[in-house]
Amino acid sequence: MKLKNSKGFSVIESMIAALLASIIILGVYNFYLNQQNFSIGQAKKAQLQRNLRLSMDIIIQGIRRTGYDPEGSGSFGISPESTAAEIRYTLDENNDGLLGAGEEHRFRLDGTTLQYTKDANVGEPGGSFTWHSVNVDPIEISALEFTYLDVDDPVDGVVDMVGISITGQIKMPLGSGVYETQTLNSKTGLRN
Repeated sequence: MKLKNSKGFSVIESMIAALLASIIILGVYNFYLNQQNFSIGQAKKAQLQRNLRLSMDIIIQGIRRTGYDPEGSGSFGISPESTAAEIRYTLDENNDGLLGAGEEHRFRLDGTTLQYTKDANVGEPGGSFTWHSVNVDPIEISALEFTYLDVDDPVDGVVDMVGISITGQIKMPLGSGVYETQTLNSKTGLRN
Protein backbone atom coordinates (compact mmCIF):
# COMPACT_ATOMS: atom_id res chain seq x y z
CA MET A 1 0.00 0.00 0.00
CA LYS A 2 1.36 3.36 -1.05
CA LEU A 3 0.88 6.39 1.07
CA LYS A 4 -0.18 9.39 -0.82
CA ASN A 5 1.02 12.78 0.20
CA SER A 6 3.64 11.40 2.55
CA LYS A 7 5.85 14.27 3.56
CA GLY A 8 9.30 14.03 5.09
CA PHE A 9 12.90 14.88 4.53
CA SER A 10 14.99 13.05 2.04
CA VAL A 11 18.49 11.99 2.96
CA ILE A 12 19.96 14.84 0.93
CA GLU A 13 17.72 17.41 2.62
CA SER A 14 18.73 16.05 6.04
CA MET A 15 22.44 16.26 5.14
CA ILE A 16 22.04 19.85 3.94
CA ALA A 17 20.24 20.79 7.17
CA ALA A 18 22.99 19.15 9.27
CA LEU A 19 25.67 20.97 7.27
CA LEU A 20 23.94 24.34 7.73
CA ALA A 21 23.50 23.71 11.46
CA SER A 22 27.22 22.79 11.74
CA ILE A 23 28.25 25.99 9.95
CA ILE A 24 26.07 28.09 12.24
CA ILE A 25 27.35 26.36 15.38
CA LEU A 26 30.96 26.73 14.20
CA GLY A 27 30.38 30.44 13.52
CA VAL A 28 28.88 30.99 16.96
CA TYR A 29 31.78 29.10 18.57
CA ASN A 30 34.36 31.18 16.66
CA PHE A 31 32.56 34.37 17.69
CA TYR A 32 32.65 33.20 21.32
CA LEU A 33 36.40 32.43 21.13
CA ASN A 34 37.15 35.81 19.55
CA GLN A 35 35.15 37.61 22.24
CA GLN A 36 36.89 35.62 24.96
CA ASN A 37 40.35 36.43 23.52
CA PHE A 38 39.37 40.10 23.23
CA SER A 39 38.24 40.13 26.88
CA ILE A 40 41.47 38.46 28.02
CA GLY A 41 43.49 40.96 25.97
CA GLN A 42 41.62 43.92 27.50
CA ALA A 43 42.14 42.52 31.00
CA LYS A 44 45.88 42.15 30.34
CA LYS A 45 46.10 45.70 28.98
CA ALA A 46 44.38 46.97 32.13
CA GLN A 47 46.74 44.87 34.27
CA LEU A 48 49.75 46.33 32.43
CA GLN A 49 48.44 49.86 32.95
CA ARG A 50 47.81 49.22 36.67
CA ASN A 51 51.23 47.68 37.26
CA LEU A 52 53.05 50.43 35.35
CA ARG A 53 51.18 53.07 37.35
CA LEU A 54 52.07 51.26 40.58
CA SER A 55 55.76 51.16 39.59
CA MET A 56 55.64 54.84 38.60
CA ASP A 57 53.95 55.77 41.90
CA ILE A 58 56.65 53.96 43.89
CA ILE A 59 59.39 55.85 42.02
CA ILE A 60 57.60 59.20 42.44
CA GLN A 61 57.02 58.65 46.18
CA GLY A 62 60.72 57.94 46.63
CA ILE A 63 61.96 60.86 44.54
CA ARG A 64 59.58 63.35 46.22
CA ARG A 65 61.42 62.72 49.49
CA THR A 66 64.73 63.74 47.88
CA GLY A 67 66.52 66.47 49.75
CA TYR A 68 64.68 66.07 53.04
CA ASP A 69 67.00 68.09 55.27
CA PRO A 70 65.42 69.33 58.52
CA GLU A 71 68.75 70.76 59.69
CA GLY A 72 69.17 72.82 56.49
CA SER A 73 72.68 71.49 55.91
CA GLY A 74 72.35 71.52 52.11
CA SER A 75 73.98 68.09 51.91
CA PHE A 76 71.02 66.24 50.46
CA GLY A 77 69.53 66.02 46.97
CA ILE A 78 70.08 64.36 43.60
CA SER A 79 73.49 62.71 43.49
CA PRO A 80 75.86 63.88 40.73
CA GLU A 81 76.41 60.19 39.88
CA SER A 82 72.79 59.92 38.70
CA THR A 83 72.37 59.02 35.04
CA ALA A 84 69.50 58.67 32.61
CA ALA A 85 69.38 54.96 33.53
CA GLU A 86 69.80 55.17 37.31
CA ILE A 87 68.73 57.81 39.79
CA ARG A 88 70.59 58.28 43.06
CA TYR A 89 69.25 60.64 45.67
CA THR A 90 69.82 61.38 49.33
CA LEU A 91 67.69 62.44 52.27
CA ASP A 92 68.36 62.89 55.95
CA GLU A 93 66.57 59.87 57.39
CA ASN A 94 67.98 60.23 60.91
CA ASN A 95 67.58 64.04 61.10
CA ASP A 96 71.22 64.69 62.04
CA GLY A 97 72.15 66.96 59.13
CA LEU A 98 74.97 64.62 58.06
CA LEU A 99 75.03 62.43 54.99
CA GLY A 100 75.65 58.90 56.23
CA ALA A 101 75.29 55.23 55.42
CA GLY A 102 71.81 54.18 54.38
CA GLU A 103 70.74 57.68 53.32
CA GLU A 104 71.31 57.22 49.60
CA HIS A 105 68.47 55.69 47.60
CA ARG A 106 68.57 54.36 44.03
CA PHE A 107 66.24 53.19 41.28
CA ARG A 108 67.47 51.40 38.16
CA LEU A 109 66.44 48.91 35.50
CA ASP A 110 68.20 45.54 35.55
CA GLY A 111 67.20 43.62 32.43
CA THR A 112 63.41 43.80 32.63
CA THR A 113 63.19 44.31 36.38
CA LEU A 114 62.78 47.69 38.03
CA GLN A 115 64.99 47.67 41.13
CA TYR A 116 65.30 49.84 44.25
CA THR A 117 67.76 50.02 47.09
CA LYS A 118 67.90 52.33 50.07
CA ASP A 119 70.86 50.91 51.88
CA ALA A 120 73.51 51.94 49.37
CA ASN A 121 76.54 53.55 50.97
CA VAL A 122 77.22 57.06 49.77
CA GLY A 123 80.35 57.33 47.64
CA GLU A 124 80.77 53.57 47.26
CA PRO A 125 79.57 52.76 43.73
CA GLY A 126 80.87 49.20 43.98
CA GLY A 127 79.78 48.74 47.59
CA SER A 128 77.58 45.89 48.69
CA PHE A 129 73.89 46.64 48.99
CA THR A 130 70.68 44.79 48.33
CA TRP A 131 68.52 45.51 45.30
CA HIS A 132 64.77 44.84 45.56
CA SER A 133 62.39 44.18 42.67
CA VAL A 134 59.66 46.78 42.25
CA ASN A 135 57.63 45.69 39.22
CA VAL A 136 54.87 43.15 39.58
CA ASP A 137 54.65 40.00 37.46
CA PRO A 138 53.71 39.34 34.70
CA ILE A 139 54.85 42.68 33.29
CA GLU A 140 58.36 43.36 32.11
CA ILE A 141 59.83 46.83 32.22
CA SER A 142 61.58 47.40 28.89
CA ALA A 143 62.78 50.99 29.38
CA LEU A 144 63.35 53.42 32.24
CA GLU A 145 64.73 56.92 31.81
CA PHE A 146 65.29 59.84 34.17
CA THR A 147 65.77 63.47 33.16
CA TYR A 148 66.95 66.10 35.60
CA LEU A 149 65.52 69.62 35.45
CA ASP A 150 66.36 72.89 37.15
CA VAL A 151 63.15 74.84 36.71
CA ASP A 152 63.12 77.39 39.55
CA ASP A 153 66.59 78.92 39.03
CA PRO A 154 68.35 77.54 35.91
CA VAL A 155 71.58 79.34 36.85
CA ASP A 156 72.10 77.64 40.22
CA GLY A 157 72.41 74.18 38.65
CA VAL A 158 70.38 72.51 41.42
CA VAL A 159 67.98 69.81 40.22
CA ASP A 160 64.49 70.49 41.57
CA MET A 161 62.38 68.35 39.24
CA VAL A 162 62.83 64.87 37.77
CA GLY A 163 61.20 63.56 34.61
CA ILE A 164 60.47 59.84 34.54
CA SER A 165 59.64 57.66 31.55
CA ILE A 166 58.81 53.99 32.08
CA THR A 167 57.84 51.48 29.39
CA GLY A 168 56.44 48.03 30.11
CA GLN A 169 55.09 45.10 28.19
CA ILE A 170 52.94 42.06 28.75
CA LYS A 171 52.41 39.00 26.55
CA MET A 172 48.97 38.89 24.97
CA PRO A 173 46.55 35.91 25.19
CA LEU A 174 46.91 32.36 23.91
CA GLY A 175 50.67 32.50 23.43
CA SER A 176 50.30 34.66 20.33
CA GLY A 177 53.80 36.04 20.82
CA VAL A 178 52.38 39.55 20.59
CA TYR A 179 53.39 41.98 23.33
CA GLU A 180 51.25 44.90 24.43
CA THR A 181 53.55 47.82 25.21
CA GLN A 182 52.71 51.01 27.08
CA THR A 183 54.77 54.01 28.18
CA LEU A 184 54.05 56.33 31.09
CA ASN A 185 55.71 59.72 31.50
CA SER A 186 55.65 61.91 34.58
CA LYS A 187 57.50 64.75 36.26
CA THR A 188 57.85 65.19 39.97
CA GLY A 189 59.25 67.94 42.12
CA LEU A 190 61.70 67.35 44.92
CA ARG A 191 60.93 68.01 48.56
CA ASN A 192 63.46 70.82 49.03
